Amino acid sequence: MFKSENIKPGFYYGWVVVACSFVAIFMATASRYSFPIFMKPLSEEFGFSRSQLGGVMSLNNILYAFISPLVGILLDRVGARIVLSIGGLLMGLGLWLFASTQSLFGLYLTFGTITSVGLAFAYLGPNLALARKWFQSQAGLATGIVAFGSGLGLAVVAPAANHLIQAFNWQTGAKVIGIFVWVLVVPLAALLIRNSPESIGLHPDGINREGAAPFAPEPHPPFSELLSSFFSLNFILLFIFYFAWSLAVCGVLTHFFLWGTKDLKLDGGLVALALSLQTLCASGSRLLGGWLSDRWGRLPFIALALFGLALAMILGVYTQSRAELYGFAVIFGIAYGLPLAVFPVFVGDLFGRRLTGSLYGGLIMSGGLAGGLGAWAYGFAFDRLGSYHPAYLGTAAFCLFALFLTIFFRRGQAEGKKC
Repeated sequence: MFKSENIKPGFYYGWVVVACSFVAIFMATASRYSFPIFMKPLSEEFGFSRSQLGGVMSLNNILYAFISPLVGILLDRVGARIVLSIGGLLMGLGLWLFASTQSLFGLYLTFGTITSVGLAFAYLGPNLALARKWFQSQAGLATGIVAFGSGLGLAVVAPAANHLIQAFNWQTGAKVIGIFVWVLVVPLAALLIRNSPESIGLHPDGINREGAAPFAPEPHPPFSELLSSFFSLNFILLFIFYFAWSLAVCGVLTHFFLWGTKDLKLDGGLVALALSLQTLCASGSRLLGGWLSDRWGRLPFIALALFGLALAMILGVYTQSRAELYGFAVIFGIAYGLPLAVFPVFVGDLFGRRLTGSLYGGLIMSGGLAGGLGAWAYGFAFDRLGSYHPAYLGTAAFCLFALFLTIFFRRGQAEGKKC
């Protein structure tokens, strides 16, 4: 892909940034997806319906969606250290206040609003875009490692939160997660995160290419360049792909625990293990998808994910037993994990590293809107129709529609050429 290269001796600091982003995204995932585990005790203690609780997650997703483009611009202009530090502080605060609430309004204010703003500053968008800024030829691998932290966080939080609820109560579980966010995310962001390789005199991947110009920090891109990229056909198609992917992921993850425990009548511990299995499969596919996309291209993995999600949603309609739930978890987990590390790298390939934060923030907005719709619509479908099946089939249809649209993607821009 590149001309002959001279590799600087010594350890590349980009891997330190990747490690910090791994921890940040691990804790952000634990913060966000602890709520579905808390939904059952909240429903039992306060009598909230599934659509009311799904509405909390919908508000969380929608605010996250609309704030994310602004956060992406801030990431490109003021840097990741400030952005991630703010995110860690707000996530911990939201969880701590959430543990003290006793009303539906309180849930919407704390988890639906404060935690959502924190997530916009410290979850997928900033961390994956930051990893993309530090790497070029190994961008898929770097974002795959960071994305693996998201899956691992979800795999750990399900049994951990369920254990805390059983041993203590849901309030203690929320406070413990909030404390870990403060202790782990904020210090690492403030002390170790750096904004780009150029900010400390390095080149992407730690590599000097023969004939390359001496190091110089990248100027901020003009807004005209950002707007033209945002309204390009390729970005619009990426926006739709991300929407379809997020509709499936957020809808299922929000209601998975209730689906397994109340509808399939399975023990909470078994359902938590199924959720962990699902997210471990997703974690592995994130890492593998990112790494292989460096070799085989980005679009095939997005298409494969859309097909796999549609297949999983159709199988979900026929799921009744523990074994079938575990089979669903494996297929769905692999499919939903596959493209997560690919999207930000693809944005960087097509539009350049300077715009990665801003444009990937736009994709996060798409995902947040889809997540808000999915979390609410799945609960609404169950409350009105007594089943998640219409939501599953509708999601499958939209994923297949997005898969069809991949044939219109313009391949004229070669991947990996822009920095």
